[in-house]
Amino acid sequence: MQASTDGAQCTTNFAFTDASNTVYLGYAAHCASTGAATETNGCDAGSLPLGTKVGSNEGGSLVSSGTQLGTGTLVYFTASATPGPSRRGSTSPASVSGVDREEYVEAVLAVVEQVPPGRVTTYGAIAEHLGRGGPRQVGSVMAAYGGGVPWWRVIRSNGTVPSHLGPEALQAWWSEQTPLRPSGRVDLAEAFWSPLLSREG
Repeated sequence: MQASTDGAQCTTNFAFTDASNTVYLGYAAHCASTGAATETNGCDAGSLPLGTKVGSNEGGSLVSSGTQLGTGTLVYFTASATPGPSRRGSTSPASVSGVDREEYVEAVLAVVEQVPPGRVTTYGAIAEHLGRGGPRQVGSVMAAYGGGVPWWRVIRSNGTVPSHLGPEALQAWWSEQTPLRPSGRVDLAEAFWSPLLSREG
């Protein structure tokens, strides 16, 4: 499926539907770039601002946008494509214990990106490391924004992920040789990575 912003179009990489049936389409950072058509490095190019209208099209090509299926709003960025100090964000910031929502999202995702392959941490451990929010707030961030980070490395304290993510998480754990119990749950005693110890080390 093609996605288009004013004067630019790109093929989407993935589609995701959350619990409220909101559909998210993902594409490379340079697809929302303010640079020239040949400037395809999303790490160097500037990016359109959050809130930019995005169209979803079917049957597009290099010379045609195709048939428009719907419209949406640009709400998510990869690491260095976002203008300003924040790397990822939402068009509707909220507060988490007096902290700007966008800043909190940023902090959670930054910790997740540090979890090594084959290791896991928990929602609660991330909240404790950040010193604000709790497991539910971290889980909320992961549900809304976690698609661009190794989300399968953040689990519940019982060694599981939400059931609808289980099969995909299990594949990732096998691929990364994450220690598992016979039940298919992660062996936390073997696989746990502490963001607190990482910060202290």
